[in-house]
Amino acid sequence: MTGSSRNLRLADWIYRYLNENGAKTVVQIKDYINNDHMTRPTNGTAAHKVRHSYSSQQITGVLRTSPLFQRVGSGRVSYSSIHTRSGTVTGFVNVWEVVPVEEVVDNMLAKRSKHRLRRFQPNVIKQELKRRGEVITNE
Repeated sequence: MTGSSRNLRLADWIYRYLNENGAKTVVQIKDYINNDHMTRPTNGTAAHKVRHSYSSQQITGVLRTSPLFQRVGSGRVSYSSIHTRSGTVTGFVNVWEVVPVEEVVDNMLAKRSKHRLRRFQPNVIKQELKRRGEVITNE
């Protein structure tokens, strides 16, 4: 997975959240990232006002392109809409969960993945590579 450092941080935050809380939908992930994660104090620093929020599309892009996540099914959701007679819309959304980081790194090292080792990776992958003694060189 490549991209901006913002997306790499987002991948780390999503990975940590799903790892601790199990499979979730994009809406649940978005609510956590924008409302809970971004306003909580971290590492002894005070909570701060959110300067940036993440869209469902950006979160979905990270989930789809990162080897750290996999789709595990779909869930049915209903929500209010003024554009229908009944006032509600029902649809299906994907449910996502983490792929164990050990498995992701094994696949990257064995070149069984379309995701090759790059200099910039989410921290969860960097930490696993460091634990194994692997070094990422500049490309």
